[in-house]
Amino acid sequence: MGDRWRRWLRVLAGGARPVGGRVFSRFPAGVVAAPAGGEADFDWVAAVDEARREWEHARRYFETVTDEDLVDQAIHLVNAAEKRYAYLLKQIRRQGVRAASEGAVARATPRRLAR
Repeated sequence: MGDRWRRWLRVLAGGARPVGGRVFSRFPAGVVAAPAGGEADFDWVAAVDEARREWEHARRYFETVTDEDLVDQAIHLVNAAEKRYAYLLKQIRRQGVRAASEGAVARATPRRLAR
């Protein structure tokens, strides 16, 4: 394991960081960015809802996995989905977007993200 593994975990947890002289990004280009047409055309509520579903799916997967190697993978999936969800929540709050219903954005918000 060692240093190399810890550096890779930091990349997964923190977005783009230098590793071995290169910079890696956790998300492919365009996954969470607004479209070229402008942020007004981007459906922030749908993106947050999709990220929430991804996060819930990753948590359910983690709860069902029994193989030791798959547990590690499930942990990474949960962490990545949670980070994406937190990022989108932060962006939607920054944009001042309001959902049609109060719970559309706020439901299933992880406690540590609610701060």
